Amino acid sequence: MVASTTPVRQSIAREDYLQTIMQLSEDDIPVIRARLAERLGVSAPSVSEAIRGLVDDGLVELQDRKRIRLTQDGRRVADNIVRRHRVAERILVDLLGMSWYEAHEEAHRLEHGLSDRVVERALEVLGNPTTCPHGSPIPGSAYDDPEAVPILELAAGHKFRLERVTEGIEVQGDVMQYFDQKGFRPGVRGQIMTVAPDGSLSVMTDSTTVSIGPGLGAHIHVTHI
Repeated sequence: MVASTTPVRQSIAREDYLQTIMQLSEDDIPVIRARLAERLGVSAPSVSEAIRGLVDDGLVELQDRKRIRLTQDGRRVADNIVRRHRVAERILVDLLGMSWYEAHEEAHRLEHGLSDRVVERALEVLGNPTTCPHGSPIPGSAYDDPEAVPILELAAGHKFRLERVTEGIEVQGDVMQYFDQKGFRPGVRGQIMTVAPDGSLSVMTDSTTVSIGPGLGAHIHVTHI
């Protein structure tokens, strides 16, 4: 159920910060100023200034002067932003036929203009999906956590079902396009064929072989079958 009280909408820049903090937290990446600067493509001083404002408004708090965490109010706002983003991705892919590797960037432009009323109507039309096209949960949906683990935790010979690729991959258009060409999307089943000393994986699906570099394995979540 969606909360009856809609969070106060923030400026686009502030929404981007809150959304990114939530996404990094979802992926168990330490939320520090350097990570935000990398993900948002802004300078360190810009991040520091933005975080000061969010702290003053009670939306984030600092732990040990370094780690950044959403407050309860901040989490409500971030949930609403991420919900709009992931529904926007569903609209683009499911209704407009756009490729999933294009959807993330386009949804980022669209999300800020979606009202809660439009989001609710879109979900009805789409059949109330619980995840975005990349497998990430839509806040406020009836999402059932499959308790997936990073694919790098599986040994050679293990079979899996791909559940989710995280935001860390969604922002890499070339990687997303490669996975799209290989049909390597949530729902596909495969098997770990080889694990190289550097952590690189070779996986086999029903239709093809997919190579996964050592830096990507942590961002691909699967369930062991």
